[in-house]
Amino acid sequence: FFKLLILARKLKLKYGKVIKPMNRLITRSRYLEFWPSFLFYLPFVPVFIWYMIRYRGIKAVLCANPSLHMSGFIGELKSDIDELLIKDVPWARLKTFSVSEKNLDSVLELMQLNNLSFPIVIKPDSGMRGTDVFIVENKEKLKLALEHSHKAVILQEFCPYTDEWGVYYYRVPGEKNGKIFSVTKKQKPFVIGDGQSKLLDLVLKDHYIGNRFDWIFKECELSPDTIPKLNEKVNLVKKGSHSKGCLFLDGADTLKTGVLNSVTETLDNIDGFFIGRVDVKFDSVEELKAGAFKIVEINGVGGESSNFYDPSIPWYKVYSIMIKQWALIFKIGDMNRKLGVNNKENAWTLLKEAFSYK
Repeated sequence: FFKLLILARKLKLKYGKVIKPMNRLITRSRYLEFWPSFLFYLPFVPVFIWYMIRYRGIKAVLCANPSLHMSGFIGELKSDIDELLIKDVPWARLKTFSVSEKNLDSVLELMQLNNLSFPIVIKPDSGMRGTDVFIVENKEKLKLALEHSHKAVILQEFCPYTDEWGVYYYRVPGEKNGKIFSVTKKQKPFVIGDGQSKLLDLVLKDHYIGNRFDWIFKECELSPDTIPKLNEKVNLVKKGSHSKGCLFLDGADTLKTGVLNSVTETLDNIDGFFIGRVDVKFDSVEELKAGAFKIVEINGVGGESSNFYDPSIPWYKVYSIMIKQWALIFKIGDMNRKLGVNNKENAWTLLKEAFSYK
């Protein structure tokens, strides 16, 4: 009860109202996508333990992607993955550079040397779920982003393409051609102004967008009290990250259309990458089909088949997707192990890496 009072006070201070925002926070608990991580994954724990027993420990998972640190379970560096892209698929890569000195002058010099202009992206070399990722448009914001970053960071060119999908890819060791397990269409929320309503009220009116109002206003630079003009389109989210307010929709309808053939063919070229989620950006489905896309990020076995965050997917299907995803990870890792992949990583090094990351 005391916590509810504190929450109500915070809502009142930030949004000027309590009942509607509180109602959203309570009713959205019906959706798995808003559950705390430990609760969300808890029903899957027995299955994971069974897989570990069946495949003799965690070693199989750590052999799934030999070219990635810990197979991309945790702690992999984006700069290392960028080296893979340079070597194997340079045409799909975004210009990415490690920042050795986190001060404004050094980064501006790095931009100038590599012909980069604003906006640019600053992100931690090791990080997940869009944490500490900044899209910066000028020197002032760049300075703030560098001061806020506590980890080693990389500088990446901003991709102007409008659409972003998360493609979960896998390839059976010994085979040349991979397959797509799932597709997630990332929909960045927006509202249309009526010239009278505050931005908060416009957000709360929409069922799916309203459920993530607190995530949105944590990232959005606009005030909840802003009154958009009549027919004005207000983009609420810049990042394609679920925890930052982006809406994830299942793209199963695209799997049999051949739209993603170019993505599959590109990923087949990456040596030592067998399974994980790849985030790609493009301007239109036609251009994606023709191979005009860029790889924003590669996530190994720690990357989720994020289509299960679609709010229309029932809970039993969510866990069905999760079970199938990890069955593939363990199977591919076990096959790699039998083919001679034998890295030095084990359960102990994984545990140390997890503590180090936290």
